[in-house]
Amino acid sequence: MLSTRSLSARHPESDATPAAPLSPGLYVVSSPIGNLQDMSPRAVDVLRRCDRILCESPTRTRVLTSHFGVSTTLESFHDHNEDAKLEKVLTWMEQGEACALISDAGTPTLNDPGQPLVAACAKRGILLVPIPGKRGGKGPSAITTALVASGLPTHAFRFCGFAPPKTAARQSAFSRLRDEEATLIFLIPPHALVPALLDAAAQLGPERQCCVAREMTKVFEEFWWGTLRAAAEHWAARPVRGEVTLVVQGRARAEGGERVSDDALRLALADHLGAGLSRSAAAARVAQELDVRRKRVYALSLELDSASGK
Repeated sequence: MLSTRSLSARHPESDATPAAPLSPGLYVVSSPIGNLQDMSPRAVDVLRRCDRILCESPTRTRVLTSHFGVSTTLESFHDHNEDAKLEKVLTWMEQGEACALISDAGTPTLNDPGQPLVAACAKRGILLVPIPGKRGGKGPSAITTALVASGLPTHAFRFCGFAPPKTAARQSAFSRLRDEEATLIFLIPPHALVPALLDAAAQLGPERQCCVAREMTKVFEEFWWGTLRAAAEHWAARPVRGEVTLVVQGRARAEGGERVSDDALRLALADHLGAGLSRSAAAARVAQELDVRRKRVYALSLELDSASGK
């Protein structure tokens, strides 16, 4: 069981000069998910002043440290050696070292290595200091970046991690989420995107709205919006490269589904109108699929015409 601990409002590095060593402990540092300019000045300062940097891949982390002129020793620390190195890392900190924990991209412990180490530090009373990103105090995260860009409801969401690689397990995972009302977020390897979209369409419903976010914050950043069925067709026809985050609309509530956003309804309408359905038929189809009032959907279809100047 983790011990109950609290952090002072003043961080342990706040009283030190930029060149001074940090207090012994673990500094959990958020790193960019693609664009190096998203690295916070405070995070760079911690990496420079700590005794060693625990990282998933020294080769990838060296790109970041070289960019910012950081020469601190890099120590490999990932899913495959975390158990073997855990005690050694704890000993370093208990003997007076400040260690920074960093993942290849994003925030450590969020679908990345580090959670057992953080838990062990809390249990043994070792100082823990989270170092967030520079934008509004939020660490760089593919999860929240994709969510806010998806246009889907953000009041409640569920991060589901990586979709299982095997078909049967993936279908089972999607099936268990069929009645989840929160927006669903998955990490998908590029080679598995189309199979995952097909399975999601089969288990969650082909007309669920989704957003495919690819290469976020990088040069070839791309967001694609539409239904799961349309997404499977679109991405099957082109190569998929880079890291992918899939955001899927949650199940509409039974009581008229009125929590479904207008933006989600407009996307569904545009999809059906683009497929050749009349306004009346498209409104009826969307109302049935998303369990909302036909009158509301039809009114939105008129707004679409107004916006397009028809």
